[in-house]
Order: sequence, then C-alpha cells, then structure tokens
Amino acid sequence: MTFDEAYRTYKELKRQEFNLQLKKQELQESCGYPQGRDYSDTPVSHSVSTPAALVYVMRLEEIEKKEKELDATMECVRNDIQRFLDKIDNDDIRRICSIKLFTKTSWKRIAADLDKSYSHVRSLFYQGMTLLHTMEEI
Repeated sequence: MTFDEAYRTYKELKRQEFNLQLKKQELQESCGYPQGRDYSDTPVSHSVSTPAALVYVMRLEEIEKKEKELDATMECVRNDIQRFLDKIDNDDIRRICSIKLFTKTSWKRIAADLDKSYSHVRSLFYQGMTLLHTMEEI
C-alpha cells in the first residue's frame, strides 16, 4: 500500500464516520432527543414496549455496530499512515504532519504549540507531504 492509497482510504473512512454520526443524531432527534447533546453514555433499556422504541433501539444498535467496525478499520489505516510518517527523518516535519493528518488542529495552533511561525509550519507540512507522496510501499 502506498501513502496515497492509505491517505485516500483514511479520508473515506473519516467521511463514513461523519455520516454515521449524522445518522445517529438524526435518529435521536426523530425520537425526541434535543439537538446537540451526545447521548452515547446514556443507558439504553432493552425492555422496549412500543414498536417505535424497538425500531429506535434496533437502528441505534446497527449504527453502533457499524461505528465499531469502522473504528477497527480506521485504526489499521492510521497505523499504516503512521508507519509512513515514521520514515521521515526530520522530527518537526514528522510531528507537524502527524498532527495535521490526524487532528483538526489549525495551522495557527500548531505554530504556537511548536513555537514556530505560521508560514514555517505550513512549509514543513508541505515538505513532509511531498516526501510521503514519493515514498515506496510499506
């Protein structure tokens, strides 16, 4: 697998993860849960008395099963990308690429955290991406 293949797969899995979160939120809202709150830690009663509640529980369990499968696949792809990142010799480039690829941290925040200028951080990231795109398969 090349870096480009791994990165494309990772982005697709992130898109699927986002879509599952939207489906879960829509399901919760359609059953009367207020918008914007995470109900993942709310205890679920499996003694369901109405057909609507049964459908809700079944759909929620289906979504959660897909989320677990997706998490396992995503972990494997993250590990593949990390192996590519580990091949980069420059610590700053490796760290910046890792932060930017795996989190939604802004350039400004990364620059402040690493005590580097905004433009230097972006430059190092693009150097890293160029290195990653030219690497051989792992």
